[in-house]
Amino acid sequence: MSMGFRIATAQMAVHHSASQNLPRILETIDRAREAAADFLLLPECVLSGYHGEFDQREIQHGLESIAEAADRADTVVLVGTSFRDGQSTYNQVRIYDEAGGYVGAHSKTVPTSGDLEWCVAGGGPQVFRARELAFGVLICNDLWCTPPSPRDDPHLVQRLKAMGAQVIFHSINSGFDQRYLKWHTAHLETYAWLHAIAIVTSNVGGEEPNNCPTGVLNAEGEWVCQLDRQGEGLAVTALEV
Repeated sequence: MSMGFRIATAQMAVHHSASQNLPRILETIDRAREAAADFLLLPECVLSGYHGEFDQREIQHGLESIAEAADRADTVVLVGTSFRDGQSTYNQVRIYDEAGGYVGAHSKTVPTSGDLEWCVAGGGPQVFRARELAFGVLICNDLWCTPPSPRDDPHLVQRLKAMGAQVIFHSINSGFDQRYLKWHTAHLETYAWLHAIAIVTSNVGGEEPNNCPTGVLNAEGEWVCQLDRQGEGLAVTALEV
């Protein structure tokens, strides 16, 4: 039996601090509410900025505001942020359900060499559940393991599919170097088709085209929707699972 969901995914500029990013995140959640979205995916480190120099108290405050906004919007929100747990810093996507409840977090499992200067690797794939959907979360290099990656490809898409995930939400901050565009796009399209699983992507946006599209791929590896790679925007589409 198939289920239908309204999926929203945002392409946003990511600034250095949570104080800069939080108001725009809340505006995006409000736009997802207006579109009656069941799920909203946001880019990698969109709350904290893409670095480890952040105030954990500021991040906690921002996450509380995002949880409240998810409740008001009746939308499951997946938000990227740096996060400090004890002495360790992680690059995470944290998930809040449509009532604002904390579902869980995925920590980037295959950080780049640059990431490892400020964060540690997460423990691997997990399957989360919200709105009766079983889904996995990956962060940028988790999916395509761009050489020279500091570790071998752990085939996280294949593993999530075997664990029962019906959709993969892929939060990205891949930048604007166009030499990576074919590598990123080919991996997304091939993995969606090869493992028969829908993939939702959310990347940063800016004045130049980014090097990986923001959008939704179905289980045949076809783009159901895709934003222009230049600038910011919100894509909302129906997805049958």
